[in-house]
Amino acid sequence: QNNNVSLTLLNSHNTGAVSTDSTAGSPSYYAGGLIGYNNSNNNAASTMATTYNTGSVSNSAVSNRVASSAGGLVGGNAANLTINTSYNTGAITGYNRAGGLVGEAKKVLTINNSYNNGAVSSHYYVAGLVGLNLGTSVMNTSYSSAVLTYNKPPDTVNTCKAGLACGSRDIHGSFYDKDNAGVTSGTGGLSTQ
Repeated sequence: QNNNVSLTLLNSHNTGAVSTDSTAGSPSYYAGGLIGYNNSNNNAASTMATTYNTGSVSNSAVSNRVASSAGGLVGGNAANLTINTSYNTGAITGYNRAGGLVGEAKKVLTINNSYNNGAVSSHYYVAGLVGLNLGTSVMNTSYSSAVLTYNKPPDTVNTCKAGLACGSRDIHGSFYDKDNAGVTSGTGGLSTQ
């Protein structure tokens, strides 16, 4: 979605594989199980509730200059978004950013009573719920049991592997499986290995 209205997505799901390919040189690509990129009105509140994805989601790129993100529900989000009672079980693979529910988030992202147990892998930013948060994320009673794979390229500085989210986050009653995540530090499991 890319317009001036708010987004509401209820009682929806995807079971098929989703993939995008950034190798053609496009400046950005986003892959999501339900939404590739949400850019609805920044002043409006977007909502997803009782949604899920079980299909694999993948995004490839040729270099870190291509802003590619993959998420179980949403690939990229540039609006205020609330996700309620939703989940992902599909494997998520992103070149730059990958998250079990959201690949990349801007503005305010609120996640309530949701979870991910699909494996997540990326080269730069990888997390159980939100691959890279550039705004503010609030997580309430949500969790990730995902296996996280972090394929950090040599001589790379700006990277992150986190149990729940990379970037600013406010966590309440939420948790991750530290053995599967391979992350043990911090409330959100933030690591800058």
